[in-house]
Amino acid sequence: MSGGDETPHSLPAVLHFLQREWASFDRERARWTQEQTILQTRVAFLEGQRKAEGSLKRDLLRRIKMLEYALKQEREKNRANGVASSEATSPPPKPFVLQPRPQGDAAATTEGKLRAKEGRDILLQYLSEMGYTDSVIQSQAQRISGLLESWAAPRPAATVAANSGMRSSTSDTHLDKLPVPVGAASSDNKLDADVVAQLAEVEGSFDFLDEEEEAREEQAASASSRKAEVESAEDEELQNRIMKRYARPADKRGRANSKKTKMLEDAFLPPAAAASEQPSAGADDLGDLANLSVGDDADAEADPLLDSARGRKTWKCRHVLKHHMDGVRDVAWTSNEMLLLSASEDHTIKLWEVPTKKTTTEIEPICSYRGHRGGVFCLAVGNGQFFSGGEDSAIYAWDLNSTMERYAPFTNSLAGRMTEHTDAVWSLSYATSSDRLLSSSADGTVKLWNPQTQKCAGTIKTHKIPIRAEFAKADSGKLVVAFTDATMTLYDAQTLEEVRSFTAPETDGEPPGRGFCMTTHGTLPMAVLGDERRHLHFWDYNSGEAVHSMTAHQDAVACVDFDPSGLYLVSGGHDRSIRMWDVSSRQCVDETTAHRVKNDESVHAVRFHPTLPFFVSGSADSTIRVYG
Repeated sequence: MSGGDETPHSLPAVLHFLQREWASFDRERARWTQEQTILQTRVAFLEGQRKAEGSLKRDLLRRIKMLEYALKQEREKNRANGVASSEATSPPPKPFVLQPRPQGDAAATTEGKLRAKEGRDILLQYLSEMGYTDSVIQSQAQRISGLLESWAAPRPAATVAANSGMRSSTSDTHLDKLPVPVGAASSDNKLDADVVAQLAEVEGSFDFLDEEEEAREEQAASASSRKAEVESAEDEELQNRIMKRYARPADKRGRANSKKTKMLEDAFLPPAAAASEQPSAGADDLGDLANLSVGDDADAEADPLLDSARGRKTWKCRHVLKHHMDGVRDVAWTSNEMLLLSASEDHTIKLWEVPTKKTTTEIEPICSYRGHRGGVFCLAVGNGQFFSGGEDSAIYAWDLNSTMERYAPFTNSLAGRMTEHTDAVWSLSYATSSDRLLSSSADGTVKLWNPQTQKCAGTIKTHKIPIRAEFAKADSGKLVVAFTDATMTLYDAQTLEEVRSFTAPETDGEPPGRGFCMTTHGTLPMAVLGDERRHLHFWDYNSGEAVHSMTAHQDAVACVDFDPSGLYLVSGGHDRSIRMWDVSSRQCVDETTAHRVKNDESVHAVRFHPTLPFFVSGSADSTIRVYG
């Protein structure tokens, strides 16, 4: 084969093929798991149905046996009554002109009645197999009772004499329509009364079935009434708690965030500023009501009935982005609503257009930015541009506009390259108000850049390794720098001189570990540091005091970020978990575990959307997850 016919196989192409095959295998496995679950559910349903049918069959057999036993007893009594009637010696009185019937005719009549009864017994057995036994017995008992009542009623002699010639001995089924002699009526009354008594006895032998059925119905009714009472009590309790929690005027509901922010200011502002605050007029008139505030959220969280009814958002994974070939180190939202940038150790930066609604189709990146000679560690978004830094110690500036080709394999939109660092660039931060870029590097320096000229505007030299440098979001005239020894330093953005520093204290008797991440609050003078020993440290950089320290994860805390309102803090750790924290109470209010561990690392980056209710996480497993 000639060299021109061979298809070149590069390492990225091979890795892309392996990733595509792995994704296909993952989809097939998920489909197989779903089918297995459906089949297991179907098998369980069929097994339950078979058991129910077996129980019904046993119950029906038991009823049939009892009916057969009762039927045998009834036949024996009928035979005994027939023999007794045939052996009677006293002839019936003959007040009518009709000739008396011979003995053979009476025997034939008795035999016909027995045959008719046997036929009725067979029909009754057939009906019992079909479930109509009770209704047939009841209707027959009512019919015979009606016959007895009609025969026992006195009738005029003229009517009896006029109808005496219409008597027929061969029609046994029309006895209720034909008048009979007085003597014959007394004999037939006795026989039918015995039949009624037998039927009543048969019905009485099955009274225990009705009692069992009534007991079951009463038990079910009592259970349903108790359940309804419990549900009604729970609903009433939930309604009362919700009304107690949320019953306030409509014009005050919009002030919940401002009240919570006021609490945070009281917690983090210096005592002098807090002392200058005077209580509003009329507060003394409220009495104990003046102590009520929005701070009952801790009680609401502890109440399981309010978990689904409270106003706090529950975060769920909406999308999973899978086109990177190595760990994702940083993510950043652009000024556009749902455009997302991701930096990866596969030397690329990808731009994604994330749908606001959950989709079943795989989301592909709009384009990929290639230019770094090593892994890309950090991102920052500016005005019409974004910046990236990484392992090759260079900072790249890229044009971000809407005229680029969508879904291109790569884009050539490199706008500049800043190369004054001598080691890997760990973090980038952009200040929109001053149009300045801040970078920290493993070479021990923090540099301030002018993005227009791409020249360094100042350098902070330290004897420690900075892990992150950031413009304070509450005051862009200040810089906060965090170091690997779990310390933070505040600098003036104009003079680049140190203002004050902070050292993380011990937490639960354990010294702080190596610093991993840092971020600042959007409205308060507060910075948060995450370290290698699972801790979060809160620092008031205006007063220089340590506000709070706590254990946040089961492994190193790798990334943190505040939401735009400043009420919540999200943190990600190498224990695969992403946790949401209430800043005022410092309690975990939500947690999710979605990413996998790779080389003892997991979640590398978390970032809130600046305006929409979404946040995104990037992980060492090369995936990006969007939560909303």
